[in-house]
Amino acid sequence: MVFKLFCRLAVVALFCSSASTLFAADAYPARPIRLIVGLAPGGTQDLIARTASRQVAAQMGQNFVIDNRDGATGIIATDLVAKAAPDGYTLLHASSDFVINTLMHRNLPYDIYRDFAPVTIVAHGVGYLMLVHPGVVAQNVKEFVALAKKPESRLSFGSGGIGNNLHLAGELFNMRAGTRLVHVPYKGGAPAVNALIAGEIQSLFVPPTPTVLQQLKTGRLRALAFTGTRRWALLPEVPTMVEGGVTDFVYTGAWHGWLAPAKTPKEIIARLQAETQKAMQEARVREPLIAAGYEPAGSSSADFVRIIKSDAQKTAELMRVAGVKQE
Repeated sequence: MVFKLFCRLAVVALFCSSASTLFAADAYPARPIRLIVGLAPGGTQDLIARTASRQVAAQMGQNFVIDNRDGATGIIATDLVAKAAPDGYTLLHASSDFVINTLMHRNLPYDIYRDFAPVTIVAHGVGYLMLVHPGVVAQNVKEFVALAKKPESRLSFGSGGIGNNLHLAGELFNMRAGTRLVHVPYKGGAPAVNALIAGEIQSLFVPPTPTVLQQLKTGRLRALAFTGTRRWALLPEVPTMVEGGVTDFVYTGAWHGWLAPAKTPKEIIARLQAETQKAMQEARVREPLIAAGYEPAGSSSADFVRIIKSDAQKTAELMRVAGVKQE
């Protein structure tokens, strides 16, 4: 009798637990969701995070609160989410820096494979623009390379932080072109663009965001090349890097995706993924992402996991070729 009673109680407990989880998922979200972005406002991450979350919020009936926690190339923001409650109310908007950081730094306070539940890839990059300050006399890539190779050259390139995609693009350029541009890191892509406009640095590899395009139109910046596999449709006059004379240089840039803390209920992950995938079909989302040089996605969680693992292998090889050392 005691054993039968124990079994019945166990079944009831299991049923209640399952029902509680399902109820929580059905009621989700019951309050605003905090989306933590690891770089300063105004950059590409911020633009994509706000564009995607605005539509997902409209669909789910709850606000997304963007929380910019810049510093340490996204490590601070990533650690915050790793330690957050796994209830679906704290998410991370990450880019490929999420993977790069784990290859760049030996002692991170989190593990990207253990401490996170990938939700979805929001968008994939299609390439970067190589920008220069108008004061740089080179009018194309070949002239820029020749200028950079002069013994007295003091040319530099900026990035959004040590080890991020903008940094790796610049180091890969050094490797392929045989130059020695000095790397100058900033706290995000937007500050790096401002530094280029101010003449603090002479070059920068960056996604073609609306802000960048506006600066090109006003003549405050100049584009020498595009790093994608083909010319970018919105700037067809700008040649690819390969056309510019630097062979074996194709760099499509970062993916952007959402991750939740590990142990977040699968039902909540599935809801977020489905809503994001739906949002990626809306013109109000697609148009600004495409205009910024990104292809809207909304991939499954399983695909996101595979992309993270594949990206880690490719990035490790790129770091080796570019001579970027782990710190």
